[in-house]
Amino acid sequence: MQQIASSTSTANNSAFATRQGNSNSNSNLDPNGNSNSNSRRHSECICGLVHRYNDCYYIVEHKRPQGWRPRADIQKKIDEMISSIPWVKPMINWIQKEEQEANANSKNTESTIDFDSKTSPSSTTLPTCNAAAFSTGQTPFKLQNTWILDPGADTHVCNNKEDFTFSYSAAEDDYLIAGGNFEKIQAYGTVTITVDTPTGKSKMKLSHVALVPTMFTNIVALSRATDNDIHFDSGRNLLYRLATGETVCYAKRLGGHWALMHREPTSTLDSTWSIFSTSKRY
Repeated sequence: MQQIASSTSTANNSAFATRQGNSNSNSNLDPNGNSNSNSRRHSECICGLVHRYNDCYYIVEHKRPQGWRPRADIQKKIDEMISSIPWVKPMINWIQKEEQEANANSKNTESTIDFDSKTSPSSTTLPTCNAAAFSTGQTPFKLQNTWILDPGADTHVCNNKEDFTFSYSAAEDDYLIAGGNFEKIQAYGTVTITVDTPTGKSKMKLSHVALVPTMFTNIVALSRATDNDIHFDSGRNLLYRLATGETVCYAKRLGGHWALMHREPTSTLDSTWSIFSTSKRY
Protein backbone atom coordinates (compact mmCIF):
# COMPACT_ATOMS: atom_id res chain seq x y z
CA MET A 1 0.00 0.00 0.00
CA GLN A 2 1.00 3.63 -0.45
CA GLN A 3 1.48 5.89 2.53
CA ILE A 4 -0.76 8.87 3.22
CA ALA A 5 0.33 11.89 1.32
CA SER A 6 1.52 14.75 3.48
CA SER A 7 -0.36 17.39 1.49
CA THR A 8 -4.05 17.74 0.75
CA SER A 9 -3.44 18.08 -2.97
CA THR A 10 -2.57 14.40 -3.29
CA ALA A 11 -4.76 13.04 -0.53
CA ASN A 12 -7.58 11.88 -2.78
CA ASN A 13 -5.25 9.67 -4.80
CA SER A 14 -3.43 8.02 -1.90
CA ALA A 15 -4.17 5.14 0.40
CA PHE A 16 -3.09 4.91 4.02
CA ALA A 17 -1.12 2.16 5.70
CA THR A 18 -2.78 0.17 8.45
CA ARG A 19 -0.96 -3.05 9.29
CA GLN A 20 1.91 -3.40 6.87
CA GLY A 21 5.25 -4.44 8.33
CA ASN A 22 6.00 -6.27 11.55
CA SER A 23 7.81 -3.51 13.40
CA ASN A 24 6.07 -1.78 16.29
CA SER A 25 7.05 1.87 16.24
CA ASN A 26 5.77 2.37 19.78
CA SER A 27 9.09 0.96 20.92
CA ASN A 28 10.56 4.35 19.89
CA LEU A 29 8.93 7.05 21.98
CA ASP A 30 9.30 10.81 21.97
CA PRO A 31 9.67 12.70 25.28
CA ASN A 32 5.87 12.82 25.53
CA GLY A 33 5.52 9.05 25.31
CA ASN A 34 4.21 8.88 21.73
CA SER A 35 5.78 6.67 19.11
CA ASN A 36 8.36 8.25 16.83
CA SER A 37 10.07 5.82 14.47
CA ASN A 38 12.63 7.02 11.95
CA SER A 39 11.84 4.13 9.64
CA ARG A 40 11.65 5.21 6.00
CA ARG A 41 8.67 2.92 5.53
CA HIS A 42 6.40 5.30 7.45
CA SER A 43 5.41 8.82 6.49
CA GLU A 44 4.61 11.65 8.86
CA CYS A 45 1.43 11.14 10.88
CA ILE A 46 -1.07 13.95 11.46
CA CYS A 47 0.37 14.26 14.98
CA GLY A 48 3.71 15.29 13.44
CA LEU A 49 5.63 12.09 14.25
CA VAL A 50 6.86 9.44 11.83
CA HIS A 51 4.95 6.21 12.39
CA ARG A 52 1.93 4.28 11.15
CA TYR A 53 -1.43 5.93 11.68
CA ASN A 54 -2.56 2.74 13.41
CA ASP A 55 0.20 3.22 16.00
CA CYS A 56 -0.67 6.81 16.85
CA TYR A 57 -1.85 7.28 20.43
CA TYR A 58 -3.86 10.34 19.39
CA ILE A 59 -5.90 8.21 16.98
CA VAL A 60 -6.01 4.77 18.67
CA GLU A 61 -6.76 5.31 22.33
CA HIS A 62 -6.56 1.69 23.51
CA LYS A 63 -2.87 1.59 22.52
CA ARG A 64 -1.98 4.43 24.87
CA PRO A 65 0.41 3.35 27.66
CA GLN A 66 -0.77 3.76 31.22
CA GLY A 67 -0.26 7.34 32.35
CA TRP A 68 0.13 8.73 28.83
CA ARG A 69 -1.54 12.11 28.22
CA PRO A 70 -1.94 13.94 24.88
CA ARG A 71 -0.18 17.25 24.42
CA ALA A 72 -2.72 20.04 24.20
CA ASP A 73 -1.03 21.74 21.22
CA ILE A 74 -0.85 18.52 19.18
CA GLN A 75 -4.45 17.58 20.03
CA LYS A 76 -5.58 21.06 18.99
CA LYS A 77 -3.72 20.70 15.68
CA ILE A 78 -5.38 17.34 14.99
CA ASP A 79 -8.82 18.69 15.87
CA GLU A 80 -8.30 21.59 13.45
CA MET A 81 -7.25 19.17 10.69
CA ILE A 82 -10.35 17.04 11.29
CA SER A 83 -12.62 20.05 10.89
CA SER A 84 -10.82 21.67 7.95
CA ILE A 85 -9.48 18.83 5.78
CA PRO A 86 -12.20 16.60 4.25
CA TRP A 87 -10.25 13.30 4.14
CA VAL A 88 -8.90 13.36 7.71
CA LYS A 89 -12.08 12.54 9.64
CA PRO A 90 -13.13 9.55 7.45
CA MET A 91 -9.58 8.23 7.60
CA ILE A 92 -9.46 8.43 11.40
CA ASN A 93 -12.90 6.84 11.70
CA TRP A 94 -11.82 3.95 9.46
CA ILE A 95 -8.62 3.32 11.42
CA GLN A 96 -10.40 3.53 14.77
CA LYS A 97 -13.06 1.04 13.63
CA GLU A 98 -10.41 -1.37 12.34
CA GLU A 99 -8.40 -1.18 15.55
CA GLN A 100 -11.48 -1.55 17.75
CA GLU A 101 -12.48 -4.72 15.89
CA ALA A 102 -8.94 -6.11 16.14
CA ASN A 103 -8.80 -5.31 19.85
CA ALA A 104 -12.19 -6.95 20.46
CA ASN A 105 -11.14 -10.08 18.56
CA SER A 106 -7.95 -10.25 20.61
CA LYS A 107 -9.89 -10.06 23.89
CA ASN A 108 -12.37 -12.71 22.74
CA THR A 109 -9.57 -15.15 21.96
CA GLU A 110 -8.90 -16.96 25.21
CA SER A 111 -5.28 -17.73 25.90
CA THR A 112 -4.21 -21.03 27.43
CA ILE A 113 -1.97 -21.08 30.50
CA ASP A 114 0.32 -24.10 30.70
CA PHE A 115 0.18 -24.87 34.44
CA ASP A 116 2.59 -27.78 34.67
CA SER A 117 6.34 -28.06 34.54
CA LYS A 118 7.75 -30.03 31.64
CA THR A 119 8.62 -33.06 33.80
CA SER A 120 6.24 -35.89 34.59
CA PRO A 121 5.26 -36.71 38.19
CA SER A 122 7.61 -39.10 39.95
CA SER A 123 6.85 -42.75 39.26
CA THR A 124 8.76 -43.95 42.33
CA THR A 125 6.19 -42.80 44.91
CA LEU A 126 2.41 -43.08 45.14
CA PRO A 127 0.46 -39.95 44.13
CA THR A 128 -0.83 -38.00 47.13
CA CYS A 129 -3.29 -35.24 48.02
CA ASN A 130 -4.69 -33.82 51.25
CA ALA A 131 -8.39 -34.61 50.74
CA ALA A 132 -10.13 -37.98 50.87
CA ALA A 133 -13.46 -39.40 49.76
CA PHE A 134 -15.29 -42.67 49.88
CA SER A 135 -18.67 -43.96 48.77
CA THR A 136 -21.39 -43.95 51.44
CA GLY A 137 -24.65 -42.85 49.84
CA GLN A 138 -24.65 -39.29 51.20
CA THR A 139 -25.70 -36.13 49.34
CA PRO A 140 -23.13 -35.03 46.73
CA PHE A 141 -20.59 -32.62 48.16
CA LYS A 142 -20.89 -28.95 47.18
CA LEU A 143 -17.37 -28.97 45.69
CA GLN A 144 -18.07 -31.97 43.47
CA ASN A 145 -17.61 -29.97 40.23
CA THR A 146 -15.04 -27.53 41.62
CA TRP A 147 -11.32 -27.47 40.90
CA ILE A 148 -9.50 -26.62 44.14
CA LEU A 149 -5.85 -25.74 44.64
CA ASP A 150 -4.00 -28.15 46.94
CA PRO A 151 -0.60 -26.83 48.10
CA GLY A 152 0.24 -30.25 49.57
CA ALA A 153 -0.71 -32.45 46.62
CA ASP A 154 1.75 -33.76 44.06
CA THR A 155 -0.84 -35.04 41.56
CA HIS A 156 -3.75 -33.40 39.76
CA VAL A 157 -6.98 -35.37 40.31
CA CYS A 158 -10.15 -35.35 38.20
CA ASN A 159 -13.35 -37.05 39.43
CA ASN A 160 -15.36 -36.98 36.20
CA LYS A 161 -14.96 -38.08 32.60
CA GLU A 162 -16.58 -34.91 31.20
CA ASP A 163 -13.57 -32.73 32.06
CA PHE A 164 -11.05 -35.48 31.38
CA THR A 165 -9.19 -36.16 28.11
CA PHE A 166 -7.62 -39.63 28.09
CA SER A 167 -3.86 -40.00 27.57
CA TYR A 168 -2.92 -43.45 28.86
CA SER A 169 -4.27 -46.19 31.13
CA ALA A 170 -3.30 -46.56 34.77
CA ALA A 171 -1.53 -49.69 35.97
CA GLU A 172 -3.41 -52.19 38.10
CA ASP A 173 -1.56 -51.10 41.21
CA ASP A 174 -1.91 -47.32 40.64
CA TYR A 175 -3.60 -45.79 43.67
CA LEU A 176 -3.92 -42.28 45.05
CA ILE A 177 -3.16 -41.73 48.74
CA ALA A 178 -5.86 -39.27 49.82
CA GLY A 179 -5.72 -38.38 53.50
CA GLY A 180 -4.96 -41.95 54.53
CA ASN A 181 -7.28 -43.63 52.04
CA PHE A 182 -6.14 -45.50 48.93
CA GLU A 183 -8.25 -44.50 45.90
CA LYS A 184 -7.98 -46.44 42.61
CA ILE A 185 -6.68 -44.43 39.65
CA GLN A 186 -8.49 -45.40 36.45
CA ALA A 187 -6.41 -43.49 33.88
CA TYR A 188 -4.20 -40.47 33.26
CA GLY A 189 -4.89 -37.58 30.93
CA THR A 190 -5.23 -33.83 30.50
CA VAL A 191 -7.83 -31.34 31.68
CA THR A 192 -8.41 -27.74 30.63
CA ILE A 193 -10.18 -25.53 33.17
CA THR A 194 -11.36 -21.91 32.93
CA VAL A 195 -9.78 -19.45 35.38
CA ASP A 196 -10.14 -15.76 36.17
CA THR A 197 -7.17 -13.58 35.20
CA PRO A 198 -6.52 -9.81 35.25
CA THR A 199 -7.58 -9.66 31.59
CA GLY A 200 -10.68 -11.88 31.90
CA LYS A 201 -11.34 -15.58 31.45
CA SER A 202 -8.48 -17.79 30.30
CA LYS A 203 -7.90 -21.48 29.79
CA MET A 204 -5.47 -23.37 32.02
CA LYS A 205 -4.14 -26.75 30.89
CA LEU A 206 -3.33 -29.46 33.44
CA SER A 207 -1.18 -32.42 32.40
CA HIS A 208 -0.68 -35.90 33.91
CA VAL A 209 -4.08 -35.75 35.63
CA ALA A 210 -5.23 -38.86 37.52
CA LEU A 211 -8.85 -39.92 36.94
CA VAL A 212 -10.30 -40.94 40.33
CA PRO A 213 -14.13 -41.02 40.27
CA THR A 214 -14.37 -41.57 44.06
CA MET A 215 -12.84 -38.18 44.89
CA PHE A 216 -15.29 -35.65 46.30
CA THR A 217 -13.71 -32.81 44.31
CA ASN A 218 -11.09 -32.06 41.65
CA ILE A 219 -7.53 -31.27 42.70
CA VAL A 220 -4.96 -28.91 41.17
CA ALA A 221 -1.58 -29.82 42.64
CA LEU A 222 0.44 -26.68 43.28
CA SER A 223 3.75 -28.54 43.35
CA ARG A 224 3.29 -29.40 39.68
CA ALA A 225 3.64 -25.70 38.80
CA THR A 226 6.57 -24.47 40.86
CA ASP A 227 9.14 -25.60 38.28
CA ASN A 228 7.11 -23.61 35.77
CA ASP A 229 7.57 -20.48 37.94
CA ILE A 230 3.94 -20.45 39.11
CA HIS A 231 3.52 -19.86 42.85
CA PHE A 232 0.64 -19.24 45.26
CA ASP A 233 0.01 -16.15 47.43
CA SER A 234 -2.56 -17.12 50.06
CA GLY A 235 -2.77 -13.55 51.36
CA ARG A 236 -3.87 -12.18 47.98
CA ASN A 237 -5.62 -15.37 46.81
CA LEU A 238 -3.81 -15.64 43.51
CA LEU A 239 -1.22 -17.55 41.50
CA TYR A 240 1.72 -15.49 40.24
CA ARG A 241 5.06 -15.79 38.49
CA LEU A 242 7.98 -15.16 40.82
CA ALA A 243 10.34 -13.93 38.10
CA THR A 244 8.07 -11.13 36.90
CA GLY A 245 5.45 -10.70 39.63
CA GLU A 246 2.79 -11.24 36.97
CA THR A 247 -0.58 -12.47 38.23
CA VAL A 248 -1.44 -15.77 36.52
CA CYS A 249 -4.98 -16.19 37.85
CA TYR A 250 -7.14 -15.66 40.92
CA ALA A 251 -8.35 -18.19 43.50
CA LYS A 252 -11.58 -17.92 45.50
CA ARG A 253 -12.02 -19.03 49.09
CA LEU A 254 -14.81 -21.60 49.11
CA GLY A 255 -15.67 -24.11 51.83
CA GLY A 256 -12.25 -23.78 53.44
CA HIS A 257 -10.50 -24.34 50.11
CA TRP A 258 -9.05 -22.17 47.35
CA ALA A 259 -11.12 -22.73 44.22
CA LEU A 260 -9.68 -22.00 40.77
CA MET A 261 -12.91 -22.97 39.01
CA HIS A 262 -16.29 -23.55 40.66
CA ARG A 263 -19.45 -25.10 39.26
CA GLU A 264 -22.56 -26.11 41.15
CA PRO A 265 -22.81 -29.86 41.95
CA THR A 266 -24.98 -32.10 39.81
CA SER A 267 -27.93 -33.98 41.28
CA THR A 268 -26.59 -37.43 40.44
CA LEU A 269 -23.21 -39.15 40.51
CA ASP A 270 -21.80 -42.50 39.49
CA SER A 271 -21.45 -43.02 43.23
CA THR A 272 -22.47 -40.66 46.00
CA TRP A 273 -19.97 -39.49 48.52
CA SER A 274 -19.31 -38.24 52.00
CA ILE A 275 -16.05 -36.50 52.69
CA PHE A 276 -13.60 -35.49 55.32
CA SER A 277 -10.47 -33.35 55.24
CA THR A 278 -7.12 -34.21 56.74
CA SER A 279 -3.59 -32.90 56.70
CA LYS A 280 -2.14 -36.40 57.12
CA ARG A 281 0.40 -37.31 54.44
CA TYR A 282 2.26 -40.54 53.66
